[in-house]
Amino acid sequence: MTRVLKDRGYLLIAETDRGCHLDDARQFARSARLPPPLRHPYLWMFRTYVAGQGLDLDEARELIASHELVDTAVQRVTGTPFLQMIGTRRERPRLAGSEPS
Repeated sequence: MTRVLKDRGYLLIAETDRGCHLDDARQFARSARLPPPLRHPYLWMFRTYVAGQGLDLDEARELIASHELVDTAVQRVTGTPFLQMIGTRRERPRLAGSEPS
């Protein structure tokens, strides 16, 4: 995504948080409007196959730091099992006499 982002373009990514709190995952499962008997299997599947395959907070910070972004932030979204990663594409230097694209 950062490769095709325009100079000074804003990047916002929401990702499941592998390290999310169980209470946040439970609340997320309750919000799925499933019949009560299906909530526990849904919670297990979500934590194992969705959040379990996501990033944790430290991995997300490393990922954002590895790109040409400024004004970056990585944080948990309070009360949810998600992370938010934001940043702005650094302005690339222009060659003398080149036209902006």
